[in-house]
Amino acid sequence: MDYETAVAELERTVQLLGKEQDDLAESVRTFERGLALARRCAQLLDDAERAAAKQFLVEEDGTFRFRHELVREALAASATAGRAAGPHGLTQRELEVVRLVREGCTNQQIAESLFVSVRTVETHLSHVFAKLGATSRTGLLKALSEER
Repeated sequence: MDYETAVAELERTVQLLGKEQDDLAESVRTFERGLALARRCAQLLDDAERAAAKQFLVEEDGTFRFRHELVREALAASATAGRAAGPHGLTQRELEVVRLVREGCTNQQIAESLFVSVRTVETHLSHVFAKLGATSRTGLLKALSEER
């Protein structure tokens, strides 16, 4: 039974109690039913309050923050964590791809080594090429050898 139904039943029970009834047993049953419905309404409100409370956190300064905001911030932080700039502004993953290129691996071998698709490797390489001003693996290796 949902909250609205329980409230409607409680209101109907209260109306019945207000009328004169010849049968005392019926009055007691009606009262007990109303009491049970009132308890159910209270439980439903408690459940709703608990569910609402799970949606926000109280900060140390007393302000409220909704959980979905915290999740969004955590996702943004984790997305930028992989972008920590290494040499030439390369990400950690791009540096891994470069290391494997230096070892002579093909795109397929790099993909298998990093557990990604060949297309992802190609994307990483295009980013590396752009950052180093290279247009090929040879240009990439040349740009990296010139820095030493």
